[in-house]
Amino acid sequence: MVEDLTSRHDIEWCEIDNEPLGEYIYSRVIFWGIVNWASLFGITIFMWPSTPTLWNAIQYSAVLLLTGYILLISLLAVANYAREETTAEVIGSYSRKYDQAVVVIGEAHHLGVGRRLTEKSELNVMNPEPVNLDLGVR
Repeated sequence: MVEDLTSRHDIEWCEIDNEPLGEYIYSRVIFWGIVNWASLFGITIFMWPSTPTLWNAIQYSAVLLLTGYILLISLLAVANYAREETTAEVIGSYSRKYDQAVVVIGEAHHLGVGRRLTEKSELNVMNPEPVNLDLGVR
C-alpha cells in the first residue's frame, strides 16, 4: 500500500512506528520483573494447596495460567498506550515540517492515535475515528 501511494502521488514516505514492542519492556525491566515475579510468588503463597491432590494441582495450575494471561494483557495494554503516544508525538513533530500529510494507521491504533492528534491544535485531523470498529478494537 505504501509503495502504491508513493509511486502514484510522488510523495515522500516517513515510517513513524519503527520502535519494537519490546522497547517498552526493556526500558522498565525492573518494574516488569517485580510485577511478574511478585504476582506469581503471591499466588503461590496464597493458593498453595494444603493437601497435594490432583484437583488442587489442577486448580493451582489454572490460577497460574489465568495470572499469566492477565499479565500479558496488561503488558500489551501498556505497550499499546505508549506506542500510540509515541506515534502521535512523531506525527506532531513531522507536522512542523510538512503542510499536508496522509497517515496510514492500522485499525487497532486508529482510535488512540486519532484522539491524541485531535488534541493538538496545530493539526487538522480529517478522520480521527474509524468508520467501522470491529469487536477487537472496541
